[in-house]
Amino acid sequence: MERNPDEIDQIVFRWDSENVSGTTGFGPVAWSGAREDAEGLFQGAGALLRASGDETRPALIRLQRRGGEAVLIRRLPWTDPGGGASTICHALVGSPEVLGAGTCLGLHAWTWSGADLPLARVRGALPTVWEEALLEAVGRGQAELDARLPGVVDELVGVMAELLRRPDDRFTLLDETGDTSLPVLWGLHSIFGSVYRRWTFATHDTAELPALRFVFVSRWTGAASRNTDRRRADPLERLGDAAESVAARLVEHHLRGLEEGDNREFAVDATLRQCHSTPRTPLLTAAQAAVAQLDRRFPARPVSRRPAEEDRTTAAPPGPSPTEPARRELPRTEPPRPDPTRADPPRTDPPPTEPPRTEAPRVDPPRTEPSRSVPPSPTPVPPLPKDRPARPAADPTASPWAGPAKPGRRLRRRRGPAPKEGGLGARLDQAANVGEAQAAAREAADSDLLAVLRDRRLPYRLATVLVQEIARRIPAWNRALRHELRDLVLGEAYFVYRSHPADRVEPAERAADAAALHRWAVRPVLGTGRGGSGGRNAERAVADLAELLARFRTSPHPAARGTFLKLVRDERSGVPESVLRSLVLGGQKAAERDHPPDPPPPRRAAPAPAEPVATRPAEPPSPAPAPAPPRQERSKDGMVVVSVLGAVLVLLLIVIFASFLTR
Repeated sequence: MERNPDEIDQIVFRWDSENVSGTTGFGPVAWSGAREDAEGLFQGAGALLRASGDETRPALIRLQRRGGEAVLIRRLPWTDPGGGASTICHALVGSPEVLGAGTCLGLHAWTWSGADLPLARVRGALPTVWEEALLEAVGRGQAELDARLPGVVDELVGVMAELLRRPDDRFTLLDETGDTSLPVLWGLHSIFGSVYRRWTFATHDTAELPALRFVFVSRWTGAASRNTDRRRADPLERLGDAAESVAARLVEHHLRGLEEGDNREFAVDATLRQCHSTPRTPLLTAAQAAVAQLDRRFPARPVSRRPAEEDRTTAAPPGPSPTEPARRELPRTEPPRPDPTRADPPRTDPPPTEPPRTEAPRVDPPRTEPSRSVPPSPTPVPPLPKDRPARPAADPTASPWAGPAKPGRRLRRRRGPAPKEGGLGARLDQAANVGEAQAAAREAADSDLLAVLRDRRLPYRLATVLVQEIARRIPAWNRALRHELRDLVLGEAYFVYRSHPADRVEPAERAADAAALHRWAVRPVLGTGRGGSGGRNAERAVADLAELLARFRTSPHPAARGTFLKLVRDERSGVPESVLRSLVLGGQKAAERDHPPDPPPPRRAAPAPAEPVATRPAEPPSPAPAPAPPRQERSKDGMVVVSVLGAVLVLLLIVIFASFLTR
């Protein structure tokens, strides 16, 4: 049976006399999926799960299975019932989109909802884990790793230099203290997440297996692995080459971005993605080009390095919200389709009063960069009333309504009191351009964003601004807000029927936006009633989705039909099988909603006068029963004749009988 994309299986491995193999020893003892999956994982990763060696430390391990699934393992030292040293492992198995490398690193503290299983006693069936249960823990974990990055600058530069020199190798890296592997991997992923795809690792291990791209060890033991592409390296050793210089500059720019916030932390990754446009481009060459661009835009200044030892494990203060680790390109300043070659998300802050040291304000003419494939617009922030340029609607990933594909990467938001000059609706009405509208949305409360989005008089362009801001915040939202957004999207029919005189949106664009909105606003919380909260509400949401799809399928509006096709053809849309089956069999009837009703199609209004002509010809035969009364009269006359003849016959018989008696 195929797993729902948002479902994650969990498996527990330990020494037990009743493991799944039927023998006494180490193996799987509890699982949520199929038994064969648990056995297959144990057979393929048994050496990592058992962790034989002189010492066993807690470790976080991420693997990629041949079938494409990602596996995240938390391995802990444990004493088995016989008193022997062993390990106990809790594994999550799911799609690589859900268990991405950044998400897995954010789960390092293992505080997600449902993680507190009694691992030493649990046995048998386990519940499935839904993606929603991981969101808050991912955000907290990544915020903590961000705060620890300044304490591992030297180690991060050394590992990054090794990667730039030999990007195709596997690495065994020295971590004597045991507390640098996680922040180093996080920093590496934060900078190279878009251009480097081989994110398999073990934060501590003694087995240098080919399945792991990065392995950290506390000390060198024996000879190096016989794998010719595995390299042992001490991150604190220095060679003084170009790779080290480039790595140091990239780390410096990334730390400055974290300090300044406002999406500056995404600039390094986005610039690297732009410079590494083709797989043939050497990673070191792309990094050198990225450093040159970053140095031009962000002049160098010193950054704080290696704080006091007690600060290395200090968690980040509460408040920042998580977003997608892999999606570095956040929603754009402008609703049109984003330029995939843009180096970093543009700022929308008002012009500073002192000479800027980062990007120019949005009101200034854009700088010309030779690496851009699309020439810059003469007006960076177009006025709201003007039409937006055409966009490739066939590509749903380019939709400005595309939110964080998966949760995890935290986002700094402005804090402080709401503006006093009016509410969000009033500020949006007064906005002269998209930049001002986005500034108003950033400073609004979560409830205000949802309230204004419900206003059907809102132009589509302003709705796009609100959707983009909600996408930035949603990884930090609680379950109630997520359900409220889901119900709003379903209640407004994915906004495909919204219309405003200023709208210039093609039906294909609306359909692409609706499909993108479904992926992050509806799908993750569509089935939370199963093994989670909101059971009745979840059932109602599924029913609402079924009605919408049936309505979209027969709608005369191209945007609605396009949305239907995108949702039912997308294998990862999360539409329940029962709904799809009812649509295929034609058993689901189109449901009319009171808000908003389908406008009647204009082409069907003309044939209306023809209806009397089409129905009246069948009525003339109805007077046919009129001759019935004559038939009734004829039948009465016949009865009279018969009666008279009968009487005459009786009289004749009497006469004959009387004459016979007289003789």
